[in-house]
Amino acid sequence: MKKLFILLVVVTCFAAVTIAPAVASDTPKIERGIVNTSLGWAELPIQAGKAIENKGILYGLTIGLVQGGFYTIGRIGGGALDLVTMPFAVHPDLRGPILDNYAWD
Repeated sequence: MKKLFILLVVVTCFAAVTIAPAVASDTPKIERGIVNTSLGWAELPIQAGKAIENKGILYGLTIGLVQGGFYTIGRIGGGALDLVTMPFAVHPDLRGPILDNYAWD
C-alpha cells in the first residue's frame, strides 16, 4: 500500500511538471472559460437587443430571442470546453468555436 502511494505521488509530480507550462501560458483560456460558463446567459438579452436595434421590436422579441438562446448554448458550451482543455497547450493560430472572447464583445 505504501509503495502504491509513493508511485501515485511520483506520477502526479511528473504530470504536474509537464502540464505546468501549458497552464502558465493559457491563463486567458481559463479566464475566458470561467467568464463564458458563468455569464453565457447574457447572450440572450444582448442578441435580442441587437435584433431590436437593427430590425425592429417584433423581430427582436421573436428571432432575436431564439438566436440569443442558441448563442447562450454555444457560449456556455465553449466556456466549458475552454475549462476542460485549459491544461493543454493550443497552437496560437487555432481559434475556438466562438469568434468573440466574451458576450459583450
